[in-house]
Amino acid sequence: SYNVFGTKRWTFYHTHDLDGSGEGAIVVDQKQGEMMYVPSGWRHSVVNMEEAISINHNWMMVGSLDFVFECLLDEIKAIEDEMDAWGMTGVESPGSDSNQLSRVREDMLRGCVGMDISMFCMLVIRCFTDCLIGILDPVKGADGSIDCCQNNNWEWWFDFTRIVKILGKMLDTAIYDERDSIVNDSENEDDKVIIDMQGRLHSTLGQIYAEQTIDLMYSLHDIGCRTMCDDR
Repeated sequence: SYNVFGTKRWTFYHTHDLDGSGEGAIVVDQKQGEMMYVPSGWRHSVVNMEEAISINHNWMMVGSLDFVFECLLDEIKAIEDEMDAWGMTGVESPGSDSNQLSRVREDMLRGCVGMDISMFCMLVIRCFTDCLIGILDPVKGADGSIDCCQNNNWEWWFDFTRIVKILGKMLDTAIYDERDSIVNDSENEDDKVIIDMQGRLHSTLGQIYAEQTIDLMYSLHDIGCRTMCDDR
């Protein structure tokens, strides 16, 4: 967050401060021309001490994509609850939604967090491809051996395992018209989130590309699992 002018007071809460009492909190005043970096998942609050304008940008890395997906799930549940309260849909049967309603869901999600499920699917597929290329095309030394420290091959493997895990979680949280309900492994029944992923992709990409994207995600997840098993 870059402060164009004015002063903003940031309060970063301790991880054990669940009720926001402020005990052990870090308080920082951000002045004009200063930039503030907020680590992923760090709970905080901001107060304008005077009239102020700031420029904010959220960014992510492969290592935090699972947190991004959890954020999407939380927002999806909030949107579903709101739509259900307005009588717009039944949250218990997402597979029966029309194409138009799926598009509304994607538009609302994108408006809330700047990304929808279709965009996240494309991002994960792209990250998977980049990681796989990095693993299969490493930089070799003069003797033909791979210097993991020199070419950061271990980083490619780390990111690759994260992507495979995220793909599995995405597919385990989806429901399709032709499949039985599959939900994420939340302990609380009320916290379970079901995504009509095929319907959402259909509403943004069209039926053919939606089906191809789903098939591709299954194939990539299978390739990833086999690759990690072969490496072990």
